[in-house]
Amino acid sequence: MITKRDTLLDYGCGKGRVSFFMAHETGCRTLGVEINTRLYEKALKNRETAVSGMKTAFFRDDAALFTVPEQVNRAFFFNPFSVKVLRPVMDRIRHSWYNEPREILLFFYFPALEYTGFLMQEETLAFEDEIDTSDLFYENQAREKILIFRME
Repeated sequence: MITKRDTLLDYGCGKGRVSFFMAHETGCRTLGVEINTRLYEKALKNRETAVSGMKTAFFRDDAALFTVPEQVNRAFFFNPFSVKVLRPVMDRIRHSWYNEPREILLFFYFPALEYTGFLMQEETLAFEDEIDTSDLFYENQAREKILIFRME
């Protein structure tokens, strides 16, 4: 679902771990958006020594205000922010998709029930798949999964 031809946007990228991992494992390009200055600076510092650092870029910005570049066709949300923040983020993704129609897949790891309900009701999203990740940790939680949606 993610290949070297893709560009992944990691919302709330923190120190950049997902960006580095995905760029290294799949060969994709990654962009990370982080609002916290300390975490953003740590991501930039980590980029200097990361094997996949040349395939990554980071932006210190509010996810709700970040303009989605036209090359982005994958987005990753780890333990996503509130639905209140997700609404304008989805508007920005949709706007980019309308301006440059392309396949866009959205990956939501550890989504809250409120999140899932919101996503299932979005008219421009189609539920694509669910990946059970409950085997990754000792505690078996219902939220231990990745939900995948496609823009349509």
